[in-house]
Amino acid sequence: MKKYTIEKSNSSPYVSLDPSGELLFEGVSLTENSQAFFTPILDWIEDYSKSVADTTNLKLRLEYLDSGSLGYFNRILENLNELHCGGSTKVNVKWFYEEDDIDMEDYGRDIVNMFNFDVELIPVEGSL
Repeated sequence: MKKYTIEKSNSSPYVSLDPSGELLFEGVSLTENSQAFFTPILDWIEDYSKSVADTTNLKLRLEYLDSGSLGYFNRILENLNELHCGGSTKVNVKWFYEEDDIDMEDYGRDIVNMFNFDVELIPVEGSL
């Protein structure tokens, strides 16, 4: 299994998915075609689930999510939650948000309530 990366653009986040269990999404997600952007990511996670690391660390440093991206991030988190609950890997999530961005803080709190893995909410002064 290979590392998967996508470079950051004005409308899509930087993505780094490493088979060692280090996963990162950083930037804004305003993708015109969410399905085309996220399908390879979901495919990578499916492959990862077959040879998962003992611990999976997901860092989310997102400035903005459009509604299409939000649905795909929920699917990513659901897939990781299944792996966590099944005992395949211990999932840890770090949710970074600008301290004055109530919407992103609220979504982080939703993640805490929706899933069984550990979530650390990390407010950041200024912009991400």
